[in-house]
Amino acid sequence: NTGKMAELAKELSEAEYDAGRQEIILNVDRAYWQTVSISAKKRLAGNYADLLHMMEHDTEILEKEGMATGSDVLAVKVKANEADMLYTKAGNGLELSKMLLCKLCGLDLDTEIVLADEDREPGPTIEDVPVRSKDEIFASRPEIRSLDLAVRIYDRKTAVARADMMPQIALTGNYIITNPNMFHGYRNSFGGFFNVGVTMKIPIIHGLEASQKTKRAKAEAEMMRYSLDEAMNMVTLQVSRLHKRMEEAIETTGIAYRNLESAEENLRTATVGFNEGVITSNTLFAAQTAWLQAHTGYLDAWIDVQLSRSELLRAEGCLGETPRK
Repeated sequence: NTGKMAELAKELSEAEYDAGRQEIILNVDRAYWQTVSISAKKRLAGNYADLLHMMEHDTEILEKEGMATGSDVLAVKVKANEADMLYTKAGNGLELSKMLLCKLCGLDLDTEIVLADEDREPGPTIEDVPVRSKDEIFASRPEIRSLDLAVRIYDRKTAVARADMMPQIALTGNYIITNPNMFHGYRNSFGGFFNVGVTMKIPIIHGLEASQKTKRAKAEAEMMRYSLDEAMNMVTLQVSRLHKRMEEAIETTGIAYRNLESAEENLRTATVGFNEGVITSNTLFAAQTAWLQAHTGYLDAWIDVQLSRSELLRAEGCLGETPRK
């Protein structure tokens, strides 16, 4: 029993290590996708600033031709400066986010890192996470394994405590050799005989204490078994909730992508109309703002899908084992 309990304790420590490892991987994954998001928003801010600087140039030309006023030029310059400030803030945020990621990875804060998805443009096609059975999830979750091992350890403790209450029986035996031989008139020769005995130890004085110890061990085992059942129900609920969140994130990303396509077309039409003098600068400003918001909304939805996938894999106990799609 003692050797088996030591083996179970070792498995328990390994399960606790796995739980801590997956939590670290999840935190790194969150920081990773946050950095990817900020990098994409920095590019987006740069593109937005380019649009406004191009508009600034076109407005100055229209002013020379008498089709725009100095007030129109100043309004565009203000918008362009705001876009430049937005780009600068995004750059600073990207540096801080990379420093946090370096810290979580155990690297020096000033380490130059380039993420695999840093320059990746979000695509409209997103793959879902395969559904796993409850047994597979329970077998993979370190917390469930830890509680299951704890139940087995407490069951062993109960068996040990019950064994202390049982009578202990010992069988002894020996063979005695004599010279001279007592069985033949002390003849000068070897003789001998067997001696067999049985001993029994029955706990009487400490019987009540052993009984209380056994009851306490059984109660602890039942409490741990209840904790295991409760944890399994919570894991099932968590996985179900995260699957729903994943589905909602994918659906939201699809809607955001369609909004993005509409905003792109609206900006193209507004730009042509402004260059031909058909629409005002305020209308083009509105189209550019809608374009920026549509891109930002789509990017946020896409990043939410990546984070939802990471949290779902963590809930299913396989984060760090399944390759990223």
